[in-house]
Amino acid sequence: VSALDEIGSGMRRQRQSSFDLEVLTRAAIDRLKSGEKPNLVNTGFRALNRDIGGWPRGQLTIIAGRPSMGKTTVVLSSMRQAAKSGTTSLFFSMEMGRQEVSDRIMSDAVFNSQTPIHYSRIIRGEVTPYEIGRLEDTQETLLGLPMRIDDQPGLTAAEIGIRARRYQDELERQGKTLDLVCVDHLGFMRATDRYAGHRVHETGEKTLALKELAKSLDVGMLALCQLSRECEKRDDKRPQLPDLRDSGDIEQDADTVIFCFREAYYLARIQHKDPEKELERVTTLEIMENIVELMGLKTRNGPIFNRRLFADMGSNAIRDLAA
Repeated sequence: VSALDEIGSGMRRQRQSSFDLEVLTRAAIDRLKSGEKPNLVNTGFRALNRDIGGWPRGQLTIIAGRPSMGKTTVVLSSMRQAAKSGTTSLFFSMEMGRQEVSDRIMSDAVFNSQTPIHYSRIIRGEVTPYEIGRLEDTQETLLGLPMRIDDQPGLTAAEIGIRARRYQDELERQGKTLDLVCVDHLGFMRATDRYAGHRVHETGEKTLALKELAKSLDVGMLALCQLSRECEKRDDKRPQLPDLRDSGDIEQDADTVIFCFREAYYLARIQHKDPEKELERVTTLEIMENIVELMGLKTRNGPIFNRRLFADMGSNAIRDLAA
């Protein structure tokens, strides 16, 4: 089956791929004069759109972080909010099942700061009749949103490509486009047998294949990635590019690398005997409890950045902070 998938994936639509510089520069100027929107995909967050313009089509964006830093939360909330303005996305969930993903999205959609309904309660069925009514009302707002969830585990890049092209063809028949593909996450993708047992090479194979797929499909490609434990050993736990797990190829192949970081996660797990330090910890925790930092440490189309967003992790809710 894998060999057939590889063959199928290789049967790409033929298109012109070489152009004279004069043609390209004239097209760029004509595009600017016409006011045509840039080839970027709405992130769903105003602040992040200002930082990077949007998810770049034809490029690979890595969203990385340690466990519980909010990688999946950021992406799912981003996709749902962008879908309200017409962004069409395909989410490959290789870790969570479709129902868990759906429950997270509903919890995000129904969120308000006074009466949130945490997705863990939805998953366990621990909701009141009134809350069920709220969820039913929210479900109505989700009808027709152009988001598709694929929870088949252990897909190869070739299999991801086949499924994405199938969905893209379906959309094209409806006069629509596929804008964004997300893979959650790299560690659960299956590599081919080419580098069997060599994890570093397997990881590089995956990222290169996703990068090529982004260009082939002309979509924004997001791939979630778990970091190594190296950042846990430092006093400042904020991640750095060398923390990318398994392979320097991730940093090399990615056009954009964004790290998710929640200082509150670490502050909640320590306690100081010194009263002054403990007071400082508690004060900082109160400030940072609902903050996720998105650290763009590699951005092909702009400067590096550090963006803070509001986060309610129990509700899978990410929002722009008030200006």
